[in-house]
Amino acid sequence: MSMNLQSLFALDRAGFAAVVVDAGGKAAHARALRRGVLRDGPSALSSIDTRGLRLPKKLVEELATRGYAAATSQLNAQAPSADGSTKLIVDLTDRKSVEAVVLPAERGGHAVCISSQVGCPVGCPFCASGIGGLVRNLAAHEIVEQVAHARAVADVRRIVVMGIGEPLLNFEPLLQALAILVEDGNFAERRIVISSVGFPDRVARLAASGRRYGLAISLHAVEDGLRERLVPLLRGVSVREVVEAARGWSVAIGGRVQFEYVVLRGVNDDLAVCDELARLLGGFDAYVNFIAWNPVPGLPFERPADARMDALVRRCRDLGLVATRRKTLGGDATAACGQLRRSLAAPTVRNLASEPVASMTSPESAPPPATGA
Repeated sequence: MSMNLQSLFALDRAGFAAVVVDAGGKAAHARALRRGVLRDGPSALSSIDTRGLRLPKKLVEELATRGYAAATSQLNAQAPSADGSTKLIVDLTDRKSVEAVVLPAERGGHAVCISSQVGCPVGCPFCASGIGGLVRNLAAHEIVEQVAHARAVADVRRIVVMGIGEPLLNFEPLLQALAILVEDGNFAERRIVISSVGFPDRVARLAASGRRYGLAISLHAVEDGLRERLVPLLRGVSVREVVEAARGWSVAIGGRVQFEYVVLRGVNDDLAVCDELARLLGGFDAYVNFIAWNPVPGLPFERPADARMDALVRRCRDLGLVATRRKTLGGDATAACGQLRRSLAAPTVRNLASEPVASMTSPESAPPPATGA
């Protein structure tokens, strides 16, 4: 990788179109080029099928001369799992790396779980993402390029922003990246889900953006004191404030909110949790996705028994909530998500990781969207 390369995805649509016009092309050529890369995966500009994309070869050569590349990141490694998922390590130009996971889908196409930051500032004690803290935000093109690399591996049709980092703390680059993926990657907004621990002001900004992306809130507790211990960056923000922000998003966008709940044995797995969830989530379009904690070496928690997971789902359903148990994927590909990245990290790269793959959206684990979604 060269530090001097410029990504085709570093600018928004208008900005890149201006670059292409200045290089002797047309605005339509800019869109065709980026669509081709997002459809087939990044490769050297010299090997792009200019005839198939109806692009002047001289234009592509000129862009390469000016230092543009289909991607400034590189796919370092792939780890396929027996369940059909594939973990990807993507190296960045500053020798940092992020992890993405291609997830299988039974209803056609795959999903990809992507990262929004290098490291994570939230510091959840059960999640390996917080080990080492936040290194930096990802630029918009670094977010987009994860999807491009995934498209080279599988027919990706859904995006979940549930990898390393807190997406809503990298707000503008995230929305710029997702706009590119919608405009040039042929992704419908409703097939993109953003996961957040629920900063109320950021959730409100997301609603005000008018973008109809899906929203998942990582809740993990219904009692304020416990949630402050499990989600320390939101200390002082009550569970009800987080839920009300999500309710406001649902009303504004007309979308169903997914509440993710990582279950830790003996910590947050009492069946009384379901009664409080029913009180908190009543009156708007929401569902609960229970996630059995996936063990991370060195962290002092235990995975709940399957019987307890099933009991939580049954209790919520008895109370009238839509509730699911998330399907775990990628367990045989270097254990939890992030372990592959750790094992490949050079000594000069900080060893950071993401939450277990079990906490990433499997397209089969969620109920169908509400009518009109």
